[in-house]
Amino acid sequence: MKILFTNNTLASPAGSELVVVELADALRRRGHLVAAYSTNLGEVADRLRGLSIPVISDPLNSPFVPDLIHGQHHLDAMAALCAFPGSPAIYHCHGFVPWLETSPRHPRIHRYVGMCEMISERLRIELALPESSVTTIPNWVDIDRFYRVRQPSEQPSKALIYSRSFDPVTWHGNQLYKAFASLGIQLDHFSCVAEDRSPELYLAEYDIVLSSGRSALEAMASGCAVIPLSAVSCLGFVTCNNFDSFRRQNFSPRLQSPQLCAEHVRQILWTYSSDEARLVTERVRSECTLAIAAATLEDG
Repeated sequence: MKILFTNNTLASPAGSELVVVELADALRRRGHLVAAYSTNLGEVADRLRGLSIPVISDPLNSPFVPDLIHGQHHLDAMAALCAFPGSPAIYHCHGFVPWLETSPRHPRIHRYVGMCEMISERLRIELALPESSVTTIPNWVDIDRFYRVRQPSEQPSKALIYSRSFDPVTWHGNQLYKAFASLGIQLDHFSCVAEDRSPELYLAEYDIVLSSGRSALEAMASGCAVIPLSAVSCLGFVTCNNFDSFRRQNFSPRLQSPQLCAEHVRQILWTYSSDEARLVTERVRSECTLAIAAATLEDG
């Protein structure tokens, strides 16, 4: 099958950009012809070219007429649909803000993919879609890339804020540092460690990681105990008991989650369990892989 991926940017590495890289490469290795389209090219485009995947800034320059358009982001998906009036599409939704994430309605979009159950449910409601038109393919981790797996320590001593959206120089950041310091745990921010484009090299150095979404899965796959974190709140450690419910919301605190404060964080830290961290890592590395996501997309 010939598949054209779209994204609003293929410049700096980030969430949807890495989705294109990983899925395109996985499907290429499964025997499909793939190419990627975006009007904003850069480092990610170079990475794709290094994988022998053509990258174009104009859909009319595609090396083939696609059998399927894998659309991400409204304008880019629609540009590809207009360029190839005979090609069907799926639309992969990663969120609803900013405006460029708005999911389009189009007669040739035959299926929508939500990256968690909450997004799929909102797609069905906002676009008045039948149940059969929306598939959930949760976020995944490339376990071949994240091959380093730590053995969880009985007593944690190092923790990492692995989030580009969390500002440590705020009241909430101060509360986090205060809580960890009170228990003698060193807390770093991802910008303070080695090259942040290679998290597979350093995540396994940390007992506890505060993160969300794909980044949280990467940390779990590396053997870290994970606390889902947003800019203003955090949840408890991911455990086998709450794994499914946290995954439905992409390992991210919801709007009504408790306000982040030092005492709340301390109470969470007291529940640390090396056994739970180990079991969660095993589950992620068996159930949340890139290979499973690519196979699900291919079968759908």
